Amino acid sequence: MAFTTITAITIENFKTISKPVRIELAPITLLFGSNSAGKSTIIQALHYMREVLEHGNLDADNSSWAGEYLDFGGFKSLVNGHDLNKSIRIRVDFLCAPTFFKVYPAFPFPGIDGDQIEVCDIRTEYWDSWLTFCYFFEIEVSWNFKSSSPCLSRVSSGLFDEKIADIVRASSPVHVEGVQPSFDEFLKYVNFDHEVFCSCGDSFLQELVAGLLPDDFLAGKSDVGIPASLCCSPPTLWADNLAFDPEFVEKLMRDRSEVEQADALRKILKFESYLSQLIKGPADILLEALQGMAYVGPIRKTPERHFAPRKTSDPARWATGLAAWDKLFLADQEFIDELNRWLAEPERLGAGYKVEARRFREIDSSHEIWSLLDSSGEADLASIMKTIQKDTPEKKELSLLDLRRNCNVLPHDIGIGISQMMPVLIAALDKKVGVAVIEQPELHIHPGLQCRLADLFILSALGSACSQSPGPDYGHTQFLLETHSEHLLLRLLRRIRETTDGTLPDWHCGLKPENLSINFIDFQNGKHSVRRLQVSEDGDSSGNWPEGFFEERAEELF
Repeated sequence: MAFTTITAITIENFKTISKPVRIELAPITLLFGSNSAGKSTIIQALHYMREVLEHGNLDADNSSWAGEYLDFGGFKSLVNGHDLNKSIRIRVDFLCAPTFFKVYPAFPFPGIDGDQIEVCDIRTEYWDSWLTFCYFFEIEVSWNFKSSSPCLSRVSSGLFDEKIADIVRASSPVHVEGVQPSFDEFLKYVNFDHEVFCSCGDSFLQELVAGLLPDDFLAGKSDVGIPASLCCSPPTLWADNLAFDPEFVEKLMRDRSEVEQADALRKILKFESYLSQLIKGPADILLEALQGMAYVGPIRKTPERHFAPRKTSDPARWATGLAAWDKLFLADQEFIDELNRWLAEPERLGAGYKVEARRFREIDSSHEIWSLLDSSGEADLASIMKTIQKDTPEKKELSLLDLRRNCNVLPHDIGIGISQMMPVLIAALDKKVGVAVIEQPELHIHPGLQCRLADLFILSALGSACSQSPGPDYGHTQFLLETHSEHLLLRLLRRIRETTDGTLPDWHCGLKPENLSINFIDFQNGKHSVRRLQVSEDGDSSGNWPEGFFEERAEELF
C-alpha cells in the first residue's frame, strides 16, 4: 500500500458539486456513473488541492499536474454556479505512519535562544499506542471582494476524525484590544480536549498556556481568536511554522517580571511547535502524497516515430501518457523484464508483445573510421572500437516484439488499444507512483484485457502485503479509477470470491471487500449524490445497487 493512503475526499461548492459530497477511498477505488455525472470533478478537486498546497495558486487556470490538458479557468469558473458568495471547501482524509510526522523548530523571540527551546513532538506521547495516524486537512477558498481575488479563508486540521484547530482569515482587518495594528489572520479555535492532548487525563496543552492566553479562547468561545500567521503569499503559501503575532505576544508580556517573561515565552514557543506539527504537518504530508501522484487522462498520445524522452521529470506528461514512455525509455532492464512479464504471460495480460531495448551507435558515412577499415587490410579492431566509442554516442531505441508475428514494431506502429494501455501498465509498475489516478483505463482494449487489468491493479496495490511468494516489490500504489468497464468490476468481484473460497491462482495475492471501494456518482434534480456500493465476502453485490449495473447485459442476453 502507498506510504500515505488517502481514505476520503469531501467536496463542497466545487464546479457542479454544491452540497458536501464525501467519497471514501480504498487501495482500489472505482468511480462509476453516467456521463457528466461528476466523476471527473472528484479527480479535479485533488488537482486543485495540490495547486493550493504546492503553489498557493487559488486562482488556478490549469493544473501543474496535468498541464494544458486540464483547464480550470480560475476561481470564478471553479466555484459552484460561478457564485462568488460561495466558498470552495475540499477536505482530504489520509493515513500515515508516525515516521512521516514532521517536527517544526520553534521560531525564537528576541532574547530567547531557539536551541534552548524543548523540541515538541506529539509522537513521544503516542508512539507505542498509535501505529497509524488518521489525519484530515481541509481548505476553504473564498472570494475577497475588496481585492477582487480569491483568498484562503480557512484551514482546518484533525486527527481521528476530530478537529484539532482552525486558522481563519478575516475579510477585513480586525482590531484586537490593546494591540496595534489590526489583524486579518487568526488561530480561531483549538480543541484542547482532543485525545492527542489528554494522554494523562487533563489537557497538557491547555495547562501549558493557562494564564497566558485569554480564558474565552481556552474555553473555545473566542469570537476572534489569537492573531497568528501560517499562510503567506503565493507561491510559498505556507510559513515555516505557526507563529503568534509579535505585537500580540508583547501584549501578553506586559506587567510580568523578566523571569516570568522568559518562562512565558518558552511556553508560547512550545505551544506553537505542537500546533505546527498538527496543523502544518498534515498539509506537508498531504502535499508529499499528492506530489507522488500520476494522473493518466482519458486520451493518451502515441509516441512519435522518432520519440525522444524527456530527461527531466515532468508530471504533467502523465496526463497524455507520454511520461510513461519517458519512464520506459530511461528504465533499467529489471523494470523492462517485469513489464514484459505482464505483457507476454497468458495468466497476466497476455497482450502478445514484449518490449525490447536496442542500444547502438551511428557512424556518419564521412567519418574517418571508414578509411581505417578500407586501408588496414586486417584491421586493428581494438583501435577501431576505441575510435567508435570515443566519437559516437550510444543511442537507445525501443521496439515491441509482436510474439504472434515474430516481428518488431516501433511504439508508433502498435495498435491503438495497446498504445492506450501502456501508460496504465507503466504507471501501475512504477514504484515512484504513490497514487495512480486513471480515467478510463479500459480505453480501446477488448473485454479480456479489461478483466486482466484488474489483476494488475490488485497486485500493484496489495501484492507485497499479501503475497507469500518471492518476486517484485508490489503493493506500492493506490488506485483511483474513473471507469465504465463492467468487465473490470467483474474480475475484481471474482477475485474477492476466490480469496474467500481459497481458489486463487498461485501467483495471485487476493482481494478482500475492504480493499475495494466502488462508488456510484449520480446527478439528479440538480443534486449530486455518491453511494458506496457494498460487496460481500463471496464477491456478490450486497444491498441495493443502482440501475445500470449489469442490467444492460442481462437485457441483451435474455
